[in-house]
Amino acid sequence: MDRDAAQQDAPGQAEDDAAPKRDDPDDDATLNPATADDALATDPTTSPLADPTRKPVLERQVLDELLAARKTPEGLTQGQMARSPTLTALLGDSDPVAALDHLLRSVMEYTATTDDPLAVTAAAYSLGLARELHSRADTHLARLEAFGQQFGFEQRQARRYSDKGVKELTRLVTTTWMRQAQPELHLIVIGLSPESIALTIDTQVRAATPMRTPRLGLSRDDEPMQQAELEFDTNSEAGLNPSYVCQRLTRPARFDLGTHSTRFLLRWAPLWPKFTVAVMEQARLDADVVVEAFGNTVGVVVSEKNQ
Repeated sequence: MDRDAAQQDAPGQAEDDAAPKRDDPDDDATLNPATADDALATDPTTSPLADPTRKPVLERQVLDELLAARKTPEGLTQGQMARSPTLTALLGDSDPVAALDHLLRSVMEYTATTDDPLAVTAAAYSLGLARELHSRADTHLARLEAFGQQFGFEQRQARRYSDKGVKELTRLVTTTWMRQAQPELHLIVIGLSPESIALTIDTQVRAATPMRTPRLGLSRDDEPMQQAELEFDTNSEAGLNPSYVCQRLTRPARFDLGTHSTRFLLRWAPLWPKFTVAVMEQARLDADVVVEAFGNTVGVVVSEKNQ
């Protein structure tokens, strides 16, 4: 039998062809998981963070913490979770026990309900989160071998699935699995007189979430929208919970109104925040106030009352 025929008949060859491919895999990366972890975290050609439309700062922090946990002897334990501030903040509101419990439950639910759970399952083995692991799996290599034995893969194939699964976990942790992940913005519209109003703005967001400073546009009587200058104090009340960043206008922003209508567009990007808007002292305005939120922008229109 020639070599090509032997390769075709070799057990596990079909699985190897079906496994997700890594760019230029080599034996050193397979035999040295720690070295490959570093390459995955820093090489822009293999990192899932190369796409500029994603949230690069947050995802890179999560990916780095997952890779750091994966290469430890114990994997992602409560102690390692406590040393992973971004994971702890996103999954457990800064409580490592709650964060690990939420991650375990989310992984179990995902692997039980998704059509293709193999990559996330491999990542769960690599991180020491799989219930099937025995106490002997006290290294990353041993956990990879346990996954391979359970599902019929060689070590290199198991590593490919684990790499893909860690990237998928990063995406899930920074999107659907985040707890109380949505940034919050509170806007109060205060009627001062029929000719003027004041705005107060408060924001709250997790420290690991890359939100920019809110921007306010103003248009009177259908004139072109102009940028309004706003000055914020940061973390004025965040001492009680350092995992959050809070911003508040240094002082209420006062604006004169147009003759017929005035439009305000308040934008807070890049995520879509939760907007809460209140109107106070509207009787002083003697005007109609319409509020509408769309995406990362909330609009307020103050106009003459309909007779």
